Amino acid sequence: MKALRTKICTYAIALLVGVGLSTPSNAGSSDFAGIFAAVSGSAGGAMIDGRHVNQSSEVNNGQLGAVFPMAGYELGFNLPLGPVFFIGVGASKSFGGSAEIADGEEELAKGGGGDQGTEGDAASRTHFSLTVT
Repeated sequence: MKALRTKICTYAIALLVGVGLSTPSNAGSSDFAGIFAAVSGSAGGAMIDGRHVNQSSEVNNGQLGAVFPMAGYELGFNLPLGPVFFIGVGASKSFGGSAEIADGEEELAKGGGGDQGTEGDAASRTHFSLTVT
């Protein structure tokens, strides 16, 4: 019982000290007046989950994905209009990277069956690429 009372008294004192030492902050529009600048950086990602069933009823499952960088900056000016109102004018620019999340090539013979066939069969080449920008 004494341990519980000690904990409650400690929390009560901490609360009273915290309330007594805190002061409200009132910021006016003039506190934000002037030129401002900001930079940003982050990373984005993309993923594709796929399933393919071919003519022979074979099922192929797969996932593709990549992470790509993004960055940017912002410049502007804040103009105070009254005690609590200001207008900001600015410009921003974002730059994004790119990532190639899938790239493939396959040589197909006999009209796409995947068999190599004989010497007289015409083979075709299939190429695909998926890029996130």
